[in-house]
Amino acid sequence: MVGSPGAARAVGMCMKTNPDAPRTPCHRVVASDGKLTGYSAEGGVSKKKQMLLDEGVQFIDDKVNLKLSKWSPSKERR
Repeated sequence: MVGSPGAARAVGMCMKTNPDAPRTPCHRVVASDGKLTGYSAEGGVSKKKQMLLDEGVQFIDDKVNLKLSKWSPSKERR
């Protein structure tokens, strides 16, 4: 779904209705600029950030450092 117009809404619905969180790691889905977006589980986005920090994800302010995570949206669109 990466790079597909309108896919964010579909991904969001799947995450919102995830019956197996956090074992199915929907908390790892972030915006293409690294920003943390909605998280419907108890604790919201602050809980999502804490879970990512606990996994060793590094942040610059309130955004995931995508360079350190070795993911680039431009590579996905090839």
